[in-house]
Amino acid sequence: MNHVVLRLMRLLFTCFLIAGIIFHSVPVMAQSPVPDLLGWGYNGEGQASIPTDFTNTKSAAAGWFHNLALKTDGTVYAWGMNIYGQLGFGTADTDPHPIPEQVAGLSDVTVVAAGSYHSMVIRQDGTVWVWGNNNQGQLGDGSTEKSYTPKQVTGLGGTGVARSIAGGWGHSLVALSDGTVWAWGLNQKGQIGLTSAETSMQSYALQEEQGESIFTESPPFLSNDILFDASIGEAALTSSAMSSALNSPPFYSPTPIQVPVLDNIASVSSGYYHSIALRSDGTVWTWGDNQAGQLGLGYADTVSHPTPQMVPGLNGVTAIAAGYWHSLALKSDGTLWAWGRNVEGQLGNGNTANQYSPVQVTVVTRPVRSIAAGAYHNLAVLSDRSVAGWGWNQHSQTVTPQGVNNASRVAAGFAHSLVLLLNLPPWDVNNDGVINVLDLSSVGSCWGQTGTPGWIPQDVNQDGIINVLDLAIIGSHWGAIY
Repeated sequence: MNHVVLRLMRLLFTCFLIAGIIFHSVPVMAQSPVPDLLGWGYNGEGQASIPTDFTNTKSAAAGWFHNLALKTDGTVYAWGMNIYGQLGFGTADTDPHPIPEQVAGLSDVTVVAAGSYHSMVIRQDGTVWVWGNNNQGQLGDGSTEKSYTPKQVTGLGGTGVARSIAGGWGHSLVALSDGTVWAWGLNQKGQIGLTSAETSMQSYALQEEQGESIFTESPPFLSNDILFDASIGEAALTSSAMSSALNSPPFYSPTPIQVPVLDNIASVSSGYYHSIALRSDGTVWTWGDNQAGQLGLGYADTVSHPTPQMVPGLNGVTAIAAGYWHSLALKSDGTLWAWGRNVEGQLGNGNTANQYSPVQVTVVTRPVRSIAAGAYHNLAVLSDRSVAGWGWNQHSQTVTPQGVNNASRVAAGFAHSLVLLLNLPPWDVNNDGVINVLDLSSVGSCWGQTGTPGWIPQDVNQDGIINVLDLAIIGSHWGAIY
């Protein structure tokens, strides 16, 4: 009788277990706070330094030499270089800032982005706030005066609110919920979509009157036209290149203007002189500079491309990222595609020849979850939540941390890298904070051997829920139980 009762009790327990798992999810157990953001690479401004007690990070963005971190409570922290006030602390200085500090006056933030020397956020009400360098009008406030504290971007048209933002070297982009894209700042290569020097622009001459040349922070072209010290990330145009640039004065718009052609845009990304937009249908649109083929149009040239064009042959894209002269697109099947400059191997296709059309990145050996593009290097979170890096590596910015298997997102600056970690229990295989039936892959073998629920839940299909679908192998062991 006792033997029969024992079997009945086991049967009832099993039924209750399965029913409970089917109809509800097991909450993730609480854990002690641990660091959730790692940094590596060039650290001259303290931008790769992250304290071990820095936690509750929701997302992060990397500029040339500074970072922004969005906390789960909607506040923003900044650290690194502050020479242009890009940290938002109310002042500018030349000292490194290796310890993240809260940006005062910001709350309810949902998205962060960093340009080379300026910072951007979206707040919960859909407004865009900016601060930092403004010598090309990249703050969109109608002036070229720096701002050491966040200020709201006004003049955004359309009928929607901001849902995606991006900062380039001297320009800014925002995609609104109505599908339109708005841009402001430098337009030397048409990167904000201006097609006429008569449309809401100011000239290089005005900047000279204000005592600030647009060439004060020349980017690292790594070419004969640039004198570049990669150890500190500083560059200057040679006299011949300066003369050529002055003969074709750049122009810009210090207030937002609508980028032509585009509609139904889901997200945007900014390179040095080019811009990328992801349409909701999975196509990619590019405009601006194309000297390295970074627009993906099948050719390279030196003329401006202010009107966005669709990248031929590329569809099913779910995420985009723009480096200085190269572009990335992640497709829904987990494959990664790249085009543009490749001198540093940043396209990851096994050679260093520039590519004018998208080519598949072959250095990653697993499907890709998320991506980031730095100046000349890239980062990717793979399907097993490890991190891959490739491209320019002078400061070890592509040497990813060993043993990381819980990466969520990545961010890449000029020569430094960041990874956001998910600090969840090992039972939650897909790292979304929920344990449910599909994590029971080992139930059968353990149950048959022990006759008791001594197994560890496993989310086999990695959808974040442990439920009956994870009991597929129980059948082969069920007879041993009963």
